[in-house]
Order: sequence, then C-alpha cells, then structure tokens
Amino acid sequence: SQFKGPGGELFRSELEARLMLENGKKGIFTVLTSTKKAEGIFSGQVIESSVPYRTYQTEVEECADKDCKTKRKVNVECIDRKANFKVTLSVTKRKKGEVIYSSKFSGDDTDTYCKNSSSTPITNEAMLQKARAKVIEEIRKDVAPYYTGGELLLFRPDKWME
Repeated sequence: SQFKGPGGELFRSELEARLMLENGKKGIFTVLTSTKKAEGIFSGQVIESSVPYRTYQTEVEECADKDCKTKRKVNVECIDRKANFKVTLSVTKRKKGEVIYSSKFSGDDTDTYCKNSSSTPITNEAMLQKARAKVIEEIRKDVAPYYTGGELLLFRPDKWME
C-alpha cells in the first residue's frame, strides 16, 4: 500500500523489490495489484529522511616546499554528515481491517569529508540509500526470519582422522 512522508514511495518500491526478490526466483511475499485477493496490506509512514551535517576545522600538516623537507600546519574545513531514515510499518488484515503487525525501524549512515581529501564525498542520496537498505534488511529479518542465509559445514571426525 502507501507509505506516506518524505521518500515514502521510493521506500515502498525498494521494500517491495526486496521482499519479492528474496529466496532466488520466488519471493517471500506476492505483490498483488488487487487488494481483494490480498490477505494483508503493508503500509507505513516515513518519519525521517534527512542528512544533517556539521562543519568543523581540523589542523593538518602539509608540505611547505617541493621536496617536503619542511612542513607547515594549516586548518582544513571538514563536514561530518549522518543520514537518518526512520519509518513505522504496519500490516493490516484485509478482511477484518485489524492491524496484525506494527513496528518502528531506523537506519543510518555516516560520512566525514575534509577539503584536502583526494576522494570525493558520497552524495546525500547515496547515504540515504544505505540507511534505507539497513531498514529494509531489518524489516525482512523481522517479517520473515526463516529466510536467512548462512553456511553450515558438516564433517565426520572418523573420515578426517585418516
């Protein structure tokens, strides 16, 4: 169903894709275009989708000459950012209209960039995408915990002792 709030529809489509693509070819859930056939309806509210930042200066050493024999201290401006994504999710039983599941989820991603850095800062949208991905993974674990990946190594000690 609908996810209200900033970035709600994007989140809905990402959640839908994740739940449909789980377990290889067959998804955990089936997305129906007709609510008449559905047993339950996912919906929610994006509470926060933001990337606040703070600027600060830090002192670094840089070469004062070509051979870098002498160094000087300079102040460099830096930006510290934290992407925050928070959502409430509920599942409503279609026939009775009762809420059978409800929970809040949050995810974040951080980045620090200084102007003297050789790399470019990641975009705010990329940071929000990582934060949303964390939320989607937590939802997936919560609503379908039995669909988890893992590795199991079995061995027989008597076979390995030879």
